[in-house]
Amino acid sequence: METLYTQLILDEYGGEGGVARGPYVYYVFRDDDYNILVPRINSRYISLLYILRELARKYPRKEDLPNITSNYTFENLYRYLVERIEEDIKSYEEAALLDEEAHDLAILTFWECIGLSRVAPFLYPDFIEEIYCDGPGTRIYVRHVELGTMDTDIYLTGRELEALINHIEMHKGTSIDLVKGNIESEIRTDDFHCRVIIDFEPLAYRGPYIIIRNLGGRRLSIIDLINNDTISIEAAAFLILALWLRRNVTIAGEVYSGKTTLLNALDQCIPRRFRRVYIEDALESLDMRGQGFKQAFYRAETYSNILEKRRQLIFTLHRTPDILILGELLTNEDIKTFFYSLSCGLRGLQTIHAEDIYSLINRWRYQANINIELINETDLIVIMKRTPDGKRHVEGIYETYIRDGLLRIRPIFSRIDDKLQMNIDINNTKIYQKMVNIIGQSKLTRLYQSILEALNKEDIVQTVDSLNEIYSVVVERG
Repeated sequence: METLYTQLILDEYGGEGGVARGPYVYYVFRDDDYNILVPRINSRYISLLYILRELARKYPRKEDLPNITSNYTFENLYRYLVERIEEDIKSYEEAALLDEEAHDLAILTFWECIGLSRVAPFLYPDFIEEIYCDGPGTRIYVRHVELGTMDTDIYLTGRELEALINHIEMHKGTSIDLVKGNIESEIRTDDFHCRVIIDFEPLAYRGPYIIIRNLGGRRLSIIDLINNDTISIEAAAFLILALWLRRNVTIAGEVYSGKTTLLNALDQCIPRRFRRVYIEDALESLDMRGQGFKQAFYRAETYSNILEKRRQLIFTLHRTPDILILGELLTNEDIKTFFYSLSCGLRGLQTIHAEDIYSLINRWRYQANINIELINETDLIVIMKRTPDGKRHVEGIYETYIRDGLLRIRPIFSRIDDKLQMNIDINNTKIYQKMVNIIGQSKLTRLYQSILEALNKEDIVQTVDSLNEIYSVVVERG
């Protein structure tokens, strides 16, 4: 086998303690106090690799090409070839394969056929957030959802990087931009969903550099975040309460501080009947339409490129969102679009990079030139932090207010002694008074207590069902 990595035998690891995903098993080892992720082909397929060798020379067949090229996407290529190879594998009577084994072996064969056998193991696990390769001959390293940055023992050759580039170009339908020196594409199959970024000369020295973001990885629920102390139950209930009454929540923090994770967890807790409109660079929000949620997803790149600011607002208003989810605010133009939306009465969720609450306010005021009266409409600002050991948590929840002509910041929740604690009585906050004006004091108190009770459940499905019932009973029926 020309490209399939050769470290296949698991005897040196005892074959124990690994986590299985598809045809692969993943082991974590310590080397000088540093975690190393070691992916291997599941040992039960070792005796069947002769089938893989034979089929890898055979596919794609000449008769397959019209079906592949007539409507080429990576998803269609993956589905078509895996299905064809799986059918072929089942004809090997001596192998006596189960359906699952035939499918896994077909996946291994597919990656061998297209020359990406050493990339493939990193696409399937939900515990891998991002994959990196810093050029030919360098080891792949990854960002683990719990353990942070980890090395692997897998190296990519120049030939494999070239194969990846070729497939991204085909999927994108365009060649590398030789002026910008990069190409980016989103790839989705039934088994994984990722965004691939490749940087070349003249943008990058000694590349190409590869970044693959897992968009279909493990999604932590609000229950998970409470249990792992990312957020307190009181703070989670307060944010959910605000979103139920269509207040705005901005989640800010540094890279990989858990902003999108918290956004998705809160999104699950908003009533199903709310119409959500998402405008994102890549689809990182949960698709919950199959569970009865009302969701419409739009591509941010197209939205911002083909629509001027005025048309963006008209476009969004005509989609009549109850909740507007803008994903990540990256540029000053994104920030201005967000504040224009606020001024039009649109509310929802968004994330933005910032070190702390003060750097965020400074960015809005002095880089994007946002008036303090508009900043004062942001309702709630959540600041996320990532500790040196990779743990992510809510550092604080804030609101702004204006006094004596100055914009001021009020911490409602703050992390003290590694615990997120309520700083002041929420009855004394500006946002609480706004919500009282919407629903009344007694109903608001009842609603908050009911959300707290629902969040004490262990199962997120039960919690979501309880939250929807609470909203229906307390808010809609009164």
